[in-house]
Amino acid sequence: MDLKLVELARNASLLIYDSMFTSKEYAVKKGWGHSTYQEGIKIAMAANVRQLHLFHYNPEHSDHFIDKMEKEAKGMFPNTYAAREGWEIEI
Repeated sequence: MDLKLVELARNASLLIYDSMFTSKEYAVKKGWGHSTYQEGIKIAMAANVRQLHLFHYNPEHSDHFIDKMEKEAKGMFPNTYAAREGWEIEI
């Protein structure tokens, strides 16, 4: 886990995090410049983040896959949401 990122996100209301790969996919694609939703959850928990929004998905993943990923992520960090096309966040 990147401790600099944890400190940057410390007590944030919202963390928007790259979730291109699953942990299994990342094992063979490490260094491609992307991350996993599981790593985003670890950072959100360590940084005491209120909400985690996942984005930047693998284009090979279907909408059904993203829905399943969001459900699994919510099981680990309930305030997790998967970004959708057209979704707007007012800050």
